[in-house]
Amino acid sequence: MNKRTKIIIVAALSSSMIGIAAAGLAPSGPAEIWTVGAVSALTSIAVGAVTAFGTAFSASMQTNFERIISAVAVATKQEALNANNVGEGMQKSAQVFVTAVKSQHQAEDIAGTAINYAPDTGQGFQPCQTMQRNKSLSLAFDEAEQKTGSEIENMESDNKPGFMVQSKAEAMGQRLKNHYKKFCTEAEATQGLCSKSNLAGADVNAAYLFQPSIKNSDEDKARQAYIQHIIGEPDEQITGNVNQNIQAKAKFLEKINKDALISIPSYSLQAIRLANLKQKDYQEYSPNQLLKARINQYFGGQEADKWAGQLARQTERGLLTEALKMHGLETWMHQRQYQQNQRLEANLAALLIIDSKAKQLLLHKQYSQLSSQNTQ
Repeated sequence: MNKRTKIIIVAALSSSMIGIAAAGLAPSGPAEIWTVGAVSALTSIAVGAVTAFGTAFSASMQTNFERIISAVAVATKQEALNANNVGEGMQKSAQVFVTAVKSQHQAEDIAGTAINYAPDTGQGFQPCQTMQRNKSLSLAFDEAEQKTGSEIENMESDNKPGFMVQSKAEAMGQRLKNHYKKFCTEAEATQGLCSKSNLAGADVNAAYLFQPSIKNSDEDKARQAYIQHIIGEPDEQITGNVNQNIQAKAKFLEKINKDALISIPSYSLQAIRLANLKQKDYQEYSPNQLLKARINQYFGGQEADKWAGQLARQTERGLLTEALKMHGLETWMHQRQYQQNQRLEANLAALLIIDSKAKQLLLHKQYSQLSSQNTQ
């Protein structure tokens, strides 16, 4: 309690006492002395009581304040401790969540990898078999192409490039004999020339050129005979000393030129024959049969149904892989077509040369006739 408050209380008490005393005694005489003394005594008692009350009140307030401060400190410490516990709990919870998310991502990555790279879902249709089939297809055509030159040289033909017969008449007679023996037609059998064959007319039928067969079988011999007929008559051996005889040398050079031109269609026809020749290394399949099997995987047959069914289970990576395989096969087909176009251009060039030579001979003949007429 401050000093001002004490003075106000004392003044109030003094006024009250004076009023009481004045009410009981006369305003003058000995009573005044007693009243002053009584007032002083009461004032002292009041001031002492007020002072004691202020001291006790201040002590009580101080004690309560300290208790409140202590309680606040305890509460603050507890609150801080609770906050730490809550923070640690949240941190541990976050760590558990992060670990769970990481585990989930790892599981998803493992599952995604397994799906993307599994043979049934992420590698396209039968990846190992498809690779082996593509490899076999390419090797079959490459081997056939490498054998074409030797097949032309070793073919049983009397008019292959670089070959000459002793007698053209005998060679043509041997051709006719082989035809009657192996490829007699119904019309020829009716005329009594021969007995009808199972491969009637096969040596003059282009369809047999594109049919698969085993090497040196009757069907293959029919193809070789067909090529022989297409190339034309054989050339007889050149008589005379080529080095000294001008005419013999001219005939020899003409033979070389003819063989060079004939080798172009011979090569094309042999390429067709070998493409349809069955090979033991490829389970008795011809290169063209292998090609047909590869195409049927996508566009026909039971394998195409399997391909479509498995393709429906493929992931995006599997579909892209399969599309890449198909694009690779398409590129390979374009390369084969490019080679065919080269052979076609070579045949057209040979045909143009032959035609120009024929016209050149006609012009020379006409020129000779005009020259002889002018001389006469």
